[in-house]
Amino acid sequence: MLCQNNFVSPSLNLLLRKEMLRWLPETVKTPFGVDVDVLTWAVDVDDSHADDDPLPELDGAEDHLGSVMWNSNSVVLDHLTGTVFENRSAKGLGIIELGAGVGVLGIALAAGGANVLITDLKELVPLMALNIHRNRKGRLANGGSVVAATWKWGERIPPAASKLFGSQSSAVHYVLLCDALYGNPRDWPQLIQTLNSIVDQFGSQIRVVNFCEQRVESVEDAFMALIQKDDERWVASKTSEIQESSSLGMTVRVTTLQRNNEARKSQQKKRAREE
Repeated sequence: MLCQNNFVSPSLNLLLRKEMLRWLPETVKTPFGVDVDVLTWAVDVDDSHADDDPLPELDGAEDHLGSVMWNSNSVVLDHLTGTVFENRSAKGLGIIELGAGVGVLGIALAAGGANVLITDLKELVPLMALNIHRNRKGRLANGGSVVAATWKWGERIPPAASKLFGSQSSAVHYVLLCDALYGNPRDWPQLIQTLNSIVDQFGSQIRVVNFCEQRVESVEDAFMALIQKDDERWVASKTSEIQESSSLGMTVRVTTLQRNNEARKSQQKKRAREE
């Protein structure tokens, strides 16, 4: 699986990883005039961070795929603001990111004025929280907010979601997944359950936007087939390729999904007439 040029596969032996991999700062430019600074687990090529203070609170995130900065974050940000979001602005939007990893996408959107819940496995929450803290000044400039929470797919919606978005069914506008489908198709049924839970609680106006760097061709097609088999109300309203390539020169494909609650009613009526 490919990721940043300075990332080494976890299949390397433990000694090599400990010698080469460290928590390194990475800066990502955003369309909002604010750079996002995060820590990511990567190779210290020139050994310039060998004397940095250890971060024992991040021990659980070391060698985790989610602790790596993936390639498509910058092009995803540009596409969201340039194509997906109405008025090309994140300000005032309610956003949930599943499989957020280091949290850079959600933190950047909060810097643009969105209210964002970034979620991942419990081992990655300390990393996301630390990265939120590193960018606290930039978030405040446009009135955005970002909260990190544990959310294993298939489990109940975390309390942080209700705390951030309240009880209004229209408070969440988008659910984002960025390179979240790779390597874990066995978890897709739980992901589908989670998406349905979000729409059940926060409303069918929600658009699910999935970004996949095409390391494995059309992996999202298999996911779409599964989600529509599970619940025929899910419809892919748009699938396209982002013109700008990822940092590794790969195509990034974007699919927008929405659950059409009226579709099931129409199909039930049609079946009733046929009977």
